[in-house]
Amino acid sequence: MTDQLTQNSFLGDMQTVIRGQVESLTRYEIDGDNKGGSIWVSKPNTGKNPNNLGNELIKVKMPFEMFDQKKAEVEAGKLYFPVKWKSSVKSTWAAKTKQS
Repeated sequence: MTDQLTQNSFLGDMQTVIRGQVESLTRYEIDGDNKGGSIWVSKPNTGKNPNNLGNELIKVKMPFEMFDQKKAEVEAGKLYFPVKWKSSVKSTWAAKTKQS
């Protein structure tokens, strides 16, 4: 039995526009196959959620490769965190299927 990633034609590609204060970028790699990243954006607390103290944090999916691009900008002194940021992120959604 093997795992195969196939593009989900229903979901397809998604583009997310981020405007706000980006606190950090993170990425992960699990067993070499499962890769991804996240953009962590903060915004002032609206007071609508009584179970949240401090700023609200939003996690947005980011391509794995984008982390290295932004890391190079940080190392070159062109990008600092936290940062006010306007950017778009394109994500391709795939479904993992098992085949025998």
